[in-house]
Amino acid sequence: MNDLIDRLTDEGASPIKFIKNSKNNLLYPSTKQPDGQTNVFGAINLQEEKVMKNQLIIWTAIVAIGLISFGSADAQFPMLKLPKIKKPATEPTAPTSETQTAAPRASQAASTSTPANGGCKDDAAVGIHLGNIETTRKEAADYRPGARAYYVEDFNDNENIYLKAALSPKERNEWLKDWPTDDVKCLTPALDELAEVARKTLPSYSGPPYNFHNPAEEKLLLTDIDDISEAKVLRAGFKEASWLIAKDRYDFPTSRFKHGIVYARYPNVDDGFCRVLYVNIVQDYAGGGTYADSHASYISTEFAGCPAGK
Repeated sequence: MNDLIDRLTDEGASPIKFIKNSKNNLLYPSTKQPDGQTNVFGAINLQEEKVMKNQLIIWTAIVAIGLISFGSADAQFPMLKLPKIKKPATEPTAPTSETQTAAPRASQAASTSTPANGGCKDDAAVGIHLGNIETTRKEAADYRPGARAYYVEDFNDNENIYLKAALSPKERNEWLKDWPTDDVKCLTPALDELAEVARKTLPSYSGPPYNFHNPAEEKLLLTDIDDISEAKVLRAGFKEASWLIAKDRYDFPTSRFKHGIVYARYPNVDDGFCRVLYVNIVQDYAGGGTYADSHASYISTEFAGCPAGK
């Protein structure tokens, strides 16, 4: 601080005079400058002066050390020279052909990067079917009478084509007739394993417990089964005793219905199993709180065991 005062009072500098107050240890500059303007400096506490000097010294040392370290690091670790990236040569685009066949359907989908005969695990579509077959096999193996109201779950078209193709040679040939040979080789062992399991547990399944009866409506169920004349009806029934109301998106009634089944044996099938046919009885809404006459509406068919001696 004394240096600062000396510099300010040197020759050529403004002749500012500082006065020390003995009571508060403060330095006060003279109140008037040579040009007659009021001095803008305030009081300077000597204790604060000491602190400011120490902080200035510390920050100066930090900056100096940092500059030295940076220069040292730059000397020890020179900048890496990265090699230039060479742009790969452009490959010609494969020509297209107007004679190329259309994309196969979903059940036969094949990746353009994987040939159809690339193996069972290399074909995504085959892999999906193998997964569904395995799901069906596990459900067939786990089935116990009374444990659930169905034997195995349905997939597309309200049916389980895998169980049918596993048990019926006719159904299998119909399903696989348009498949590539290598895909058929992949699916055949899985279908055979499913058939082995199903032949053990399916005989104990005879359809869901639809135990409500109405003779006139049970007879009506048969009218929407095309091949019922080839079958021997073993049982028919309904899930509900009263009507269920179907409504549209605006909550207006469109019809009322009952879930029904027909349990039948078909002597001429090649798999040796009976069938459960799902058929609903429906009455369309006629307006004014009334409904039209009943009619049958076929839903789907599933395999089932046959009762002994019938």
